[in-house]
Amino acid sequence: MGIFLTILKILGIVLASIVGLLLLIILLVLFVPVTYKVSGEYGDKIGGRVKVGWLFASATGNIKKTDDGMDGIAKLKVFGISIKKIRLMGHDDTEDKHKVKPKKEKKNKKSGTGKAPDERTETGNSQMSDLENDLVNSPVNGLKNNTGAADTTGINGNVRVGETGGKADSINGNESFDIDGESDINKEIDRIFGTGDETPEEDKTADENSGKTADEDVNKTADEDSEKEKVGIIEKLRLKALKILEKISGTKDKVLDKKDTLIRKKDHFIEFLDKPYTKNTIARGKKLLKKVFKNLLPRKGNANVLFGLKTPEKTGAMLGKVCMFYPLYHKWLHITPEFYEKKIEADLWFKGRIFIGSMAIPALFLVLSKDFKRTRNLAKKI
Repeated sequence: MGIFLTILKILGIVLASIVGLLLLIILLVLFVPVTYKVSGEYGDKIGGRVKVGWLFASATGNIKKTDDGMDGIAKLKVFGISIKKIRLMGHDDTEDKHKVKPKKEKKNKKSGTGKAPDERTETGNSQMSDLENDLVNSPVNGLKNNTGAADTTGINGNVRVGETGGKADSINGNESFDIDGESDINKEIDRIFGTGDETPEEDKTADENSGKTADEDVNKTADEDSEKEKVGIIEKLRLKALKILEKISGTKDKVLDKKDTLIRKKDHFIEFLDKPYTKNTIARGKKLLKKVFKNLLPRKGNANVLFGLKTPEKTGAMLGKVCMFYPLYHKWLHITPEFYEKKIEADLWFKGRIFIGSMAIPALFLVLSKDFKRTRNLAKKI
């Protein structure tokens, strides 16, 4: 029994310490303020600094203009010890030191035993000339005379063919052959290009008849195609007109439906605002917003501004507009006009404290209230 009680005692102590630690954390979050401080300058030097702290931790950010451009660094500290450093903008010089220089690629030595381009072209031309000479000295050169006689030059000698019934020596000069009528070459030409029996008049009449029938066929097909195109265009235009009319009627119906829904929502919204619990919720929400705004505003600060618009008229007009709000900024803003130069310079700093509890506790009571629940349920029905 005693052991059981000691175990329960230890468990109770552990649970109590955990609950106490959670309560301590909640109280710290609610009642320990978050501090912030902002400072900056614009003129000969351009830069800014922001510092946010809570308990023993803080985060700072510095931005300034250098010759290379804008440079920004953020630091995180705990108990004044730097934990992490972040480069926001600009170039980090330390990174260049750690970079390893890339190895230079070795140049590939070009080696080759081939001929130069000029030499290759010369050899190619010489080979082509040899081929041409061989073709010129081929066994048959062409046809001569209109009577059908042909002169052919062979490799070892010349062969002449007479008119009809003549004999010709072979290439070696030992054998001969007779040629009756047209030579084989003329027969081949007649076979390829025609027999030559048709007269020129018949050719002309045939060509004219074929040309006329072809023109008539082309005209008929062109007329048919044009009619089909006209019918197709008219059909497309009709379909497009029908689609446009359908869209117009559909949009008209949609507009009318939206109009009816907007009228209904307007009536429901007016009824929603007239409810007493809705009015109570809105009043409490306004008070909460005022507390939040007051809590976020800086408590201390100072700003010095020097501005000029080059002419006294423009500068005076701008100064008059700014002075209309003098009661709101007279404690922390000091304005100095410059009437004969166009310039602007500023130097400012401000700091404040944000209490999360002063915003969280009223917000929690507002959310848990009955009026807020009824208002939320009614708003969902709108």
